[in-house]
Amino acid sequence: MAISKKGLRKITVAKHEYVWRAISNGDGGFNITISQPDRKGQLLMAYVHIISERGVLIITNYIVRQVILLALESNWTPGEQKAPLRINEQIDLARAIYWDGEKITTANIGLQ
Repeated sequence: MAISKKGLRKITVAKHEYVWRAISNGDGGFNITISQPDRKGQLLMAYVHIISERGVLIITNYIVRQVILLALESNWTPGEQKAPLRINEQIDLARAIYWDGEKITTANIGLQ
């Protein structure tokens, strides 16, 4: 199963390149799909659901990197043709960025 090129973003983690896309599902959650740039190996699918008084979570490379590292620890094999790996692990939002409709804020005061 391959993902469409439209809207893909690039990220490098541990010297390996990946492409990813995050799509809002309308309830405060995001479905994140990650693969190798050729989009032929095992897909990684993650669901991130954040309800916060800070606003809507913005999916950044920081969050995607954590998802990739968690998946690699869970034996994700992006170079092999396998069924997609689905993870819903807890990720660190200490440096997350939020949009409240008027301004962007961060969880870490030092980053504001």
